Amino acid sequence: MKNEKRGDWFNEAKLGMFIHFGIYSLLGRGEQVLYREHLSHSEYRNLADKFTAPRFNADEWVRIAKDCGMRYMVMTAKHCDGFCLFDTSTTDYNSMKKAAKKDFIHEYVKAARKAGIRIGIYYSPMDWNDPAYFRGPEKDTEGFSKFIRKVHEQIRELCTNYGKIDEFWFDGDMHMWDKNSYPGSPAIWQSQKILKMVRKLQPGALVNERLGIPADIQTSERHIGKKTGKEFSETCMVSQHRWWGYMKGDRNWHSAKEIIEQLCFAAAGQSNYLLNVGPMGNGRMPSRFIKLTKEIGRWMKTHGDAIYGAEANPGLETQTYGSVTCKGNKLFIHILYWPEKIMHLPGIKNNIITAKIVSTGRKLKAINNDGHIIISGFPVNPPDKMMPVIELELDGKPRLTGWAKMHLWTAKNKSSLANWVKK
Repeated sequence: MKNEKRGDWFNEAKLGMFIHFGIYSLLGRGEQVLYREHLSHSEYRNLADKFTAPRFNADEWVRIAKDCGMRYMVMTAKHCDGFCLFDTSTTDYNSMKKAAKKDFIHEYVKAARKAGIRIGIYYSPMDWNDPAYFRGPEKDTEGFSKFIRKVHEQIRELCTNYGKIDEFWFDGDMHMWDKNSYPGSPAIWQSQKILKMVRKLQPGALVNERLGIPADIQTSERHIGKKTGKEFSETCMVSQHRWWGYMKGDRNWHSAKEIIEQLCFAAAGQSNYLLNVGPMGNGRMPSRFIKLTKEIGRWMKTHGDAIYGAEANPGLETQTYGSVTCKGNKLFIHILYWPEKIMHLPGIKNNIITAKIVSTGRKLKAINNDGHIIISGFPVNPPDKMMPVIELELDGKPRLTGWAKMHLWTAKNKSSLANWVKK
């Protein structure tokens, strides 16, 4: 790790755990309950005197992540409600000064580091507990300046008090002030100053773009992302229907199959997949989530080579069967729609050395007919209930024909397809 460049680990890791935890977890109605239900601030703040999280065990959280095949974690240090899960000199409204008497970020970082898990910290500069945030810089110049100093100091503390951090996940560059007077929130938050501070204090840490300025990671929330430029891509998804924080009334958990499919499509676009969980108010992970991660972990144990460190689909049309990742001279086909007898894979010049079903090792027949690969020998039924994967070993790195670029709806130079019609 000593000489690694910033982010060398990110593409290799591919799968991570997102944790939304705070005093809102006691209510079990999501992380935004204070604002969305217009609760009394004094009553909400009193939750900090009840928030002890007696079942919190950072080592257990990390074990659940590792068993799932996750290689990094991102945990909320402060969400929009303003309550800090770390020891800070800026406010007494933190878990160390209140009932828990615990620095949750310290416990999490220590457990993750011990297990070899990469460490991410989530921080929202928004603060629904501070009136100056809502008044804005024009109506409360002095109060807002003090508020911004508090934000910067909290970020400085997170950068300096917890050792090496691998990712900073900022959230909430939006503002609630007059957009005509303040059209750009990055200037208001002094985002460039924040980024410069992170670069100085944590030079190896990746930073997402949610301070409103370009950084290292483009985040996609609730939809599959895709790497489109120099920045890394990260897809963050809920494991339940809607909320990031614990929602005890939500029975609509995503299945392991759905999550694995999303993971595969994210990997095919060279995007990491960050799966969220909202621990309960007592600090325990929901049993449904633990069951979910075990199922995902079993699939990852067999198919991890198709995900970890994999590159994006080199450009093949994949809609009729699923998605594709690439690693060296291997293509991994993640099959969403199981073929009855044969599979057509047009657009590759390479000869095929071997073809097999990853989970069973069953050999398949694969031939290249003038840039059109035909794979046969499939069993009638898929070998597993999740996402079966076919591994193709090529005679070198994938080399594409012109057809590979002729995707339906997006193809350019369609006149070149005239010869295909004649066949």
